[in-house]
Amino acid sequence: MRGNPMGPMGTTQSKAKRRPVAALGLALALVLLASACSLYYQQMAEKEVERLNLDFPTLIKQKIETDPTLAEEIAKDQAQRLADAAEIEPMLEKAYPLKNGAKYRFVENDLPSADHRLLIETLDSSVNDGLNPSNFRADALDKQAHTLDAYPPELDETTNVSLSPEQKAKLVQDLVEASKKKKDPELTGPAILDWMLEDERAAGYPEITAAYARARQLMIMRAKAEYNTEIDDAIAYFKYIRAMGLTDEMLLDNWTQSQTDMAEAVKDAAPNTPHYLRLRNELARYRKLAEKYPTLDHISIGGSTKYKKGSRNAEFIKTVQERLAYEDYYDGPINGVFDDNLEKSLVEYQQAHSVVDDGVIGAGTVQALNIPYSEKVARIRLTLSKMRKSESRWENYYLRVNIPEYKVEVVEDGKILRRHKVIVGNLNPLNNTPEFSAEVERVVYNPSWYMTRRIFKLEEYPKWEEDPEYFKKKGYVAHYNKEGIPVAAYQPPGPANALGRVKILFPNKHDVYLHDTPTKYLFNRTQRAFSHGCIRLHNPLEMAEFLLKKDGVVDSKRIEEILASRTTTPIELKHKVPIHIEYQTVSTNEDGRAVFLDDVYKRDVDLLAALDEPL
Repeated sequence: MRGNPMGPMGTTQSKAKRRPVAALGLALALVLLASACSLYYQQMAEKEVERLNLDFPTLIKQKIETDPTLAEEIAKDQAQRLADAAEIEPMLEKAYPLKNGAKYRFVENDLPSADHRLLIETLDSSVNDGLNPSNFRADALDKQAHTLDAYPPELDETTNVSLSPEQKAKLVQDLVEASKKKKDPELTGPAILDWMLEDERAAGYPEITAAYARARQLMIMRAKAEYNTEIDDAIAYFKYIRAMGLTDEMLLDNWTQSQTDMAEAVKDAAPNTPHYLRLRNELARYRKLAEKYPTLDHISIGGSTKYKKGSRNAEFIKTVQERLAYEDYYDGPINGVFDDNLEKSLVEYQQAHSVVDDGVIGAGTVQALNIPYSEKVARIRLTLSKMRKSESRWENYYLRVNIPEYKVEVVEDGKILRRHKVIVGNLNPLNNTPEFSAEVERVVYNPSWYMTRRIFKLEEYPKWEEDPEYFKKKGYVAHYNKEGIPVAAYQPPGPANALGRVKILFPNKHDVYLHDTPTKYLFNRTQRAFSHGCIRLHNPLEMAEFLLKKDGVVDSKRIEEILASRTTTPIELKHKVPIHIEYQTVSTNEDGRAVFLDDVYKRDVDLLAALDEPL
């Protein structure tokens, strides 16, 4: 039987013939799949490139902001800037820990903040307190801050790049090729920018590379400018508050307050003492005079020549009337007539210029009229500076002695309750009354005067050497050594006692105190520097009684009994009262006018010369 032609052999041949066909199909399928994938990659790449081309500014900024090396560079710049501010760095670290990421307050949203604007206004207006705004570099600070305005638009302009059609086609092709080689074939958004900026590709996209480099530099510059604005504003604020008289310890509290209410913190930094507020107004008035009359023609008068009411010298008297009118002391006609109105004006002027207030034009009055207004401005500024540093500004109830004014005041709640004339140390430097602060602790009625070792040795002992009966004649009690030589002496209570009937003690290293005196006629003098350093008090019994009554320790009847006994009687105050001995050559009167005082100890000469030295 013949075999089946369609048997096994036939079947094998048919499969062999079909294998090339199947392989061809698979290859074709793979080609089609590859083509489809390439088309997919192509379409995806084109879509991403088109989106990327529209969003370069955002992507570039995002990449830079997340670059850790940028933060490192900025931190390095900031550390150097902080080191450059060494004079204020300790305060910055305490009150403003920028190193620890403290929030900016003078820069907000890349621009100068409301606090910055208020700071500049404050620094500019510091001239009203007698300060020099240039010491705080207000103009430079504001100029620096407003350079921030340029960075956002410049950054936008820098990053506003786009690809040409040829560059887009190249980028699409590069992305397709890159996708084919990657396990994850998709490159999108930020990843594409990162990919483009890799070293091996950056040269192929010069516009993007340059835009990124420039934008990065701009962001470093902006961060540095923001930091410099912040740190320099903070330094200026600290310097201003210090210049207003606050200590570094107080500055910390003020800084904290300023973070929530800067305007109130600035206001609180200024003294609210009565003389300060008045002198601030007077400074503005005398500045206007100095601007209007930068120079004054010198008025001359003979050494012994004097003019009083009824005197005739029309031209000279007209000049005096004009000068008095400049300072608002005279409002009558400029007619050269010396009448009652002029005399009254002269008395007021003399009282405000440490001249005998007799209403007569003499050498002292003419000398005062010749003082340039610029000099008066400087003296007011210096006094304001002293008042800002005075410890009295922090007190609610206190005594204040102003040496050149020859007065002591009792102040409470910013009001002057009473004033008393005083006599201070004479012009011998050894006897000048010192400046210091202390606390009144006791009042002593019917005191003995115990001579200081210096007074005994230099003044009293030589008189004993000339007359061994000297101490006895003066009513002093002397202590003698074995050789019969006096080594100390005191004067017991009595009407002739050098301390009078009362002394007010405030312990201090200078052995200075307030006391009565038998030489009361000296209080009628305009210049009253006659003591050995202690402060002689006019109407001392009234002052002592006021202090004791206010303290609630004694009544008037008891005081009368003590005085009548002539027995030394100390009375301790339950509450110590601060007392400040100061030296300020400008004060104010009840009308708020500036009162210019003699620099009796010549302590202001060097201070005036250094008034505008940098802080």
